Amino acid sequence: MKDRRLTRIGLHAWHASLVVRFVLLVATITGLTVGITVWLTIDKASDGAIARLEAKAEILAHFVASISPDRIFSMDISSLYHYVKMLSQESDLTYAVILAEDGSPLTTYLNQSNPKIAGAIRAVGGRNIQRISQFLNNDPELMSVKSPIMFHEQAIGTVMIAVSRAT
Repeated sequence: MKDRRLTRIGLHAWHASLVVRFVLLVATITGLTVGITVWLTIDKASDGAIARLEAKAEILAHFVASISPDRIFSMDISSLYHYVKMLSQESDLTYAVILAEDGSPLTTYLNQSNPKIAGAIRAVGGRNIQRISQFLNNDPELMSVKSPIMFHEQAIGTVMIAVSRAT
């Protein structure tokens, strides 16, 4: 009778061990499935956020390019400066520049409170926008967008905007 009881205890332990293994297997598979699903969802949302950010930058650049020809012809640099300053106040925009047809800056606004701008100014040793934009274009966190300023199908300038993927 003692042997039979031990066999029953052994059988019970073996059965409990199978149940525990089965529960652990199901929990592991469920955990992996949920983890992969969450990762794929976050990855897809991140791609969507970057696409929306790029679209926003393109829309803003195109908008400023579409309202700038009159200001360029009338040499209303203060209005161009106001446009660029307004753009630079967006939280995800790093800088905005309006360039003349020859590539020289008509106006720019560099928000020095932005750590990327402050670092670029220190790195290039001044506020030369061409050098700053070249420096910032090497930053993998930034995405640069350009939109030509057109007048009767002729480019008379360019709006350049850089946005940060980090925000």
